[in-house]
Amino acid sequence: MVLVEGNTKYPGQLKGRTDTNRIAVFDSTAKVPEKIPYSIGEMIRNNSIKKEEFDNRIKDLKTNGEVSSIQKGDYVIVRCDDHSSRTLFCTPIAKATLSDFTYFANKRPFFVLDDYPVSKSF
Repeated sequence: MVLVEGNTKYPGQLKGRTDTNRIAVFDSTAKVPEKIPYSIGEMIRNNSIKKEEFDNRIKDLKTNGEVSSIQKGDYVIVRCDDHSSRTLFCTPIAKATLSDFTYFANKRPFFVLDDYPVSKSF
């Protein structure tokens, strides 16, 4: 999860910082769900949702749910697709509050990639 700081020097990108102060960049035109429903959050918390199912539910939320654009000051859940020595290149997933994110994550990795938990920290 990142706190959005504003635009990057490149058009069409926003930047934010993680809790470890890493810079994350992502598409500024992305529309994301206002929040992740608790039903999905409970599956994340109980570690009972696979990556494909999570992606499909988020895709459904983006087409059928309330979506909004990302603005400075928002907390956004992101998926890190790539990284360099100083920057994370991410895809925005949904807006969230700190309390919701902490509850969902429950000190576990938030995303599962290829059916195994991500163990390294960026």
